[in-house]
This record gives sequence, structure tokens and C-alpha cells, in this order.
Amino acid sequence: MVTKRSSWPNEHQELLLQAALLDGSKAIQAWEKWNAVIDLDDVDYGSHRLLPLLYRNLTKHGVDHITIDRLKGVHRLTWYKNTVLLKIMEPLVRALNGHGIRTIILKGAALLLLYYKDFGLRPMSDFDLLIPTDQAPKAIKLLKSLDWRSLAESEKILTAYLRTRHAYMFVDPDGNQFDLHWHLLMENLEPRADDDFWDAAMPLKIGKADTLTLAPADHLFHACMHGVGWNDSPPLRWIADAFMILRGTPELDWDRLLFQAKKRRLALPLREALFYVRELLEIDMPPAIVEQLQRAPISRSERREFRVMSHSRGWMDYLQLYWFRYKRAAANQKGWFYPFGFIKYLQLDLGIEKAWQVPIDGVQRLYKRVRKKISYRTLSSGGSYSQGNE
Repeated sequence: MVTKRSSWPNEHQELLLQAALLDGSKAIQAWEKWNAVIDLDDVDYGSHRLLPLLYRNLTKHGVDHITIDRLKGVHRLTWYKNTVLLKIMEPLVRALNGHGIRTIILKGAALLLLYYKDFGLRPMSDFDLLIPTDQAPKAIKLLKSLDWRSLAESEKILTAYLRTRHAYMFVDPDGNQFDLHWHLLMENLEPRADDDFWDAAMPLKIGKADTLTLAPADHLFHACMHGVGWNDSPPLRWIADAFMILRGTPELDWDRLLFQAKKRRLALPLREALFYVRELLEIDMPPAIVEQLQRAPISRSERREFRVMSHSRGWMDYLQLYWFRYKRAAANQKGWFYPFGFIKYLQLDLGIEKAWQVPIDGVQRLYKRVRKKISYRTLSSGGSYSQGNE
């Protein structure tokens, strides 16, 4: 039996976040407490990705310590890897542009350019592009011609994912990875679910390639939704991302942020994420927004959904998670008549040949998937609450 654990950082990870992001004596005190109990050789994956930020904050505060040179090395290596990734992105964006496919740069790459403004501060191991939903088949065909291959078992399964997932990973011959998104969020798979994200998108350049990125409020919404789900190694970077967006956007459109959350029935995870960042990192939020978040109506189903998404899962929990995703998608998919279309949903998402095979084959595949996640601790994709590698 899998012991359920929360998605939130532990005490040592919280100290690292404070040491990396706060100012003045509070940052120094958090650093001293963290450094007294943590060896750099033993930091977890999520914490390691905060070390460039820690380096910058310690040097800003004039800290002289034996570990500074090692932290500087992490910063330099991050700068180099991110520079390489951005150079890989540029021709891909140009190719998509050349075929009339618009792109929105998501997550790490966009946040580096807009908020971190230092390629060494925010590690990425891949990048994310959002395209219009109806252009996904065209984009996938183009990617294939450019030697980017999907990790799906077959083209048929990848085509099925266009109905059951929001994104999928592609890899080039050199092992470089990126996630192609045809929806921003796993929870919203309706054909026009992303229209308002596109309507508010802002111009951005990757090298000399023209592209778009999300509006600041949408960046914050996406960062919170992407980060609050459970993972073996909590993706602490979402907290740093949210902090950087909030600090870098004094005139944030809070009304838009609330509108997105309420419209998409995601007010609970947004509230929990923002309140956590506010308390841990002493971020100011407008009192009226705090009150509206506290008073936002949350259904019993939404509470159950968030509980499943924000804790570690056994295979039965994964089955519940699929059920919640299906409920969100069913109203907008032909042939998925609620609740009987759940079998069809599982068939498509799990890549099962015949619907009658779902009860046995589906359980076996879910069980294997959970066992793999438990035994192979890595960041995985599968929903906006889950954690990609960017």
C-alpha cells in the first residue's frame, strides 16, 4: 500500500526557498538554518534546481562561504544549458511559423526571458510550446518531417491523445525534448478552451523568431496549476516562478486571474497555491482578492478532485484521477455520453485496442504505470497538476 504524502515542500525545502528568494536578515537566517542540516551532495532534485537562485541571493547579501564557488558552478552550467535549449527552440518556432502555425512559449523559457532575466537562474531540461488545438495534426506531421518523434507507442495512440490529453513529449535524434501542447491545461480539453489565452497573448522573441507568450495573470495561473499536484520530488520551481511573476508584475490583473480560476472550476488549487506563496514568502495580495478566493464556491467534487491530485497515489487513486478528468472532458466529446463514455476515455488514453479489453487490460496498465512511477522517481507529465521537466 502506498503511503499518501502531500505535494507541499518539507521544512528544509521551505528554508531553501526563503534563503533563495527573501531579502535581508530573513534570507540569511533561512540560509544558516538550511546549511546547518543539508549537505550540497545530498540535496533532492527539486531543491537542486533552486541552487542558482540561492547563489544569486547569497552573493547579493555579501555571504562569504565555502559553498559559493560550487553554487556559482551550478549557475554557470544552468546558463550554458539554457542557452543551448533556446537555440534549439528558435528554428523549431520558425518552422512552425513558416507553416502558418502560431505558437505560445510556456513555462521555463518564457519565464526566463520575462521575469528571471538571467539564463543561469532557472534550470530547464526541456521546453514547452502551445499551438492552436485544431492545428495539432498539422504540427505533428511537420515535427515528424523535422525528425522530432513522439514517445507514443504508435501514431494511432498519439492521435487518440489529442482527445484525452493536453500535451505530449517529442524528442529529436540528439535526445533534446520538448512538450507540444494543444491545450494549456489537462482539466480543460474543450475545442475552444484556450481561446482567451490566445486572445490575451503577448509578443515575444526567441532569438530572431517571432512568437507569443501568456499574459502575466495567465502565467501565474499556469504556474500555480502546474505546481500544486503531488510528485515524488516536489517541483519547488513553481513557487519560485510564482514569486518572480508576482514581484515582476506590480499591476497584475487579479480580476483576470480569478476569472480564469472560476471559469475553469480551479479556484481551490489556485487559492491553496497563492495562500501558500503569500505565507512562505511574505507576498502582498490585495485584501479584496484574498476575500474573493476565500469565498469562492467550491463543490464537493472539486474538493475530492484536488485531494486526489495533491497527494501521492496508488493505482486506485489514479483510477479516481482518470474519472475526474473524464468528467471534465465528457460534456464536450462526441461518443463519451456521461457516465458510460468512461470506458471509451480509458481505451483512448491507455492505448487499448478494443473497448471490451478495458476492465482487465486497463487495470493492468494502470497498475504498471503506478509501479513505474513509484520505482522510477522522476518528474513526469500527465496534467496541469503534474510536473513536467521544463
